[in-house]
Amino acid sequence: MGADEGLDRRGRQTQVQQDRAGIYRRNGVYMKKEFVTGSVIVLSALGCLRADEEGEKEAIQKRHTEWVAAWDAHEPARMASFWAADGDLLDPFGRHASGRDAVEKLLAEDHTGKGPMVGTIYSAVIDSVRFLGKDVAIIDVSAEIRGIGGPETTEPQVLKHHVTWVAEKRDDKWMAVAARPSVPAPELKSNP
Repeated sequence: MGADEGLDRRGRQTQVQQDRAGIYRRNGVYMKKEFVTGSVIVLSALGCLRADEEGEKEAIQKRHTEWVAAWDAHEPARMASFWAADGDLLDPFGRHASGRDAVEKLLAEDHTGKGPMVGTIYSAVIDSVRFLGKDVAIIDVSAEIRGIGGPETTEPQVLKHHVTWVAEKRDDKWMAVAARPSVPAPELKSNP
């Protein structure tokens, strides 16, 4: 075991010793060289991950903006193109579509002919993005659809709702694997 003497931050005499296993001891406190090096690498990597997440959040925001434009254009095929081939949608009215083709059919029923979403305007804000690894994210959105009722409605309605998307990055695009729009339940009142 080798020993080196030096001064600590306060100018006091210290002794550093290293045994054959690479364990350092400074004034009786043990430190493993690999642990310190590993900690520095992990902390550096975290900084890179945060930067990557910011870039991915921007990519998700771009897809979200494209989705809003597809909705407002009422193009079911373009809207369905945001889903992965094996993605699904459970809409706030309880209808379920599994697979991109089924999602497109459901959207076509709502957005064409006399469907209740014909002519609607969609506005939404991403509330949060939570990454579950580098290629999967949970996206929470606050949204509003104005003008619900279809082309023959005399009193269009507004639907405020929340959407939870599970998205996966596939072929460098964020795709919906699951979408769960929901309408908040009325506030519960306590018994008198």
